[in-house]
Amino acid sequence: MKRNLLVVGIATIMSLFLASCGGNYPEELWGVYETKDGSLLILSENGEAGEQNNFGKFERTWHVENDELCLVSDEGVETCGKYTLSGNQLTWEIMGMKINYTKTMTLEKLKEVMEQQAQ
Repeated sequence: MKRNLLVVGIATIMSLFLASCGGNYPEELWGVYETKDGSLLILSENGEAGEQNNFGKFERTWHVENDELCLVSDEGVETCGKYTLSGNQLTWEIMGMKINYTKTMTLEKLKEVMEQQAQ
């Protein structure tokens, strides 16, 4: 009995720890997004993210925490902001700006396009 309680306790602590470290990647956010100026944002199901804008191409990670979308750089710099998703329209409010994205492709379609380009 004590052993079962110990296992349950450890599992609970681990799940709370993992939840506090991110790991929340809502399926409705998975996809490829584009702004009117051509900037891209890719949010994958495993927490990987890609970003391409006027400053270059960047590999990031992402998660949702406290109703905020967070992108994390390789250096550990985390940028979080409130987001709303309505249909294929994603609005992300960061650093006093609102960035409006349109979902242009699902991850499945992106994989299909990449496979076709590789041939």
